[in-house]
Amino acid sequence: MVHKHPSLIFSIAIIFVSIPFSLSAQGESKLTGMAWEHFRELTHQYDSIQATLKAMQEANPELKRNPAKLQAQLGDDVKKIITVYQAIPEAAKEVMTLPIDVEALGQSDLHALKLAANSANEYEIAARANERLIEMTTEQDALRTLRVELCQFYAMLFQFDKAATLATDENLAEASPLEKAQLYSMLSRGFADVNNLGDATRFLSQGLIALKDYRAMATETYLATTPDEQRATIAAQQDQFFIRQFAEITAPILWKMKTAGKTKAHDAMLDEVRTAVGDDKLWIETDKSIRATMQQIEKDNENLNKAALPWAEHTWIGSEPLSLEQLKGKVILMDFFATWCKPCIMAFTHLKEWKERYGEKGFVIVGLTNYQGKYEGKFIGAEDEFEKLKDDFIPKHHLTWAIGVEAGRKTFTDYGVQGIPHVVLVDRKGKVRYFKTGAGDYEETERMIRHLLAE
Repeated sequence: MVHKHPSLIFSIAIIFVSIPFSLSAQGESKLTGMAWEHFRELTHQYDSIQATLKAMQEANPELKRNPAKLQAQLGDDVKKIITVYQAIPEAAKEVMTLPIDVEALGQSDLHALKLAANSANEYEIAARANERLIEMTTEQDALRTLRVELCQFYAMLFQFDKAATLATDENLAEASPLEKAQLYSMLSRGFADVNNLGDATRFLSQGLIALKDYRAMATETYLATTPDEQRATIAAQQDQFFIRQFAEITAPILWKMKTAGKTKAHDAMLDEVRTAVGDDKLWIETDKSIRATMQQIEKDNENLNKAALPWAEHTWIGSEPLSLEQLKGKVILMDFFATWCKPCIMAFTHLKEWKERYGEKGFVIVGLTNYQGKYEGKFIGAEDEFEKLKDDFIPKHHLTWAIGVEAGRKTFTDYGVQGIPHVVLVDRKGKVRYFKTGAGDYEETERMIRHLLAE
């Protein structure tokens, strides 16, 4: 998961993975057509940006330690960089619909394909492209970068044993502390999810060290460039950021240890966290945040791995009356939403992509909502609200899946919906396997969709 951070360039560098140098074309490209020409031009621009950033950081190492200075030195070029980064995912979606023979591609094509597949969340193809690139590459820095990328792709594919073999000190020698913290956290959570607490603990310990290093670096770089009158405010914001980070990466593992009755391991890990946090005052707040997060995890997990509860009576749009029993054998995504909810509307884009990508593999979306008594700020009756939903809201947002409307809130209550959007994933056997409240973390949700489809 990529967390928001004051440094725009620093965050962008984490979101997009790519070899930070251009690969020369080797023979005639097999990725042909206007869509690939457009995408290839974007990759050239991207590679040029990466090479420029690397050269700037090598010429002035302070820029690598202080992303704010790097961003300031780039000046107006930041807008151009953002434009390129934002154009890549849309172009990637188009080219990934074309037939591709990964085994027949040369290095330059594989590099372009890897970036396209990663940007379009086609991680199997991205992983295979990287595997092929590793077979063809001899330069050690390039190999390290490729291996770290492959580690990330394996983690996204829930292949944590494979990912762990690549998460070595040698491969991560050039990775930033934040990149390490995020990767170690992903591996720790992954191993915890399959109840491998030994590896989960090992990677969590490494993640804590990386997060501690990142905190030291951030404190040094950001506060050093902050005016005195703003320093207290920025320091407080920094503290809150790291309190959340420490809680988010440790609470799931500590909760697993607690529920497994591993008290000694739990207490030992809590001591590790305290050592990593260091500051006594910060630890008090971090400890509170960890405990609150564990309590929320406890509450949230009450229905996990249990049979999904039948839906209360709904009036259906775009379908005959539906039930979970009718959909058994499919992976079901329940999308709890409301017409006034902007984050819900933002999430529709991802739901449409998933329906298109996985609909033929046994994946189905069901939208669930209830009467709100208003539409677009105006109070209306249930009958009028239903017509607005059917004739205006659904066509306007191009929703192509079944929508159920409930007169009450029983289904929302049964599934513990405290905020929206709220997503629940049910496996082919009818068990609840995943849920998420709020917009964001779409990659994690998609990873779980793919995992459940593969079971």
